Amino acid sequence: MNAQEFQALLAQGEGFTSEFKRSMPSDLGREMCAFANASGGVILLGVTDKGEIVGTKSGPSRDQVPHKLPCKYPTS
Repeated sequence: MNAQEFQALLAQGEGFTSEFKRSMPSDLGREMCAFANASGGVILLGVTDKGEIVGTKSGPSRDQVPHKLPCKYPTS
């Protein structure tokens, strides 16, 4: 994703395939599963619900991001 695509995503706002999170949510795995079970999507950390970039104190560490999720995947 380049800067122009990122700005367009922010301008679109949250929706069926995009979610903005001010900070690292404790339920990130659940959010990821919801997108995986639907048609996919993008989760932006460090962005308010209004699309304002606020950043985070630090990005999530590798240990904080789920690597294996108990998601159901479409079979068709």
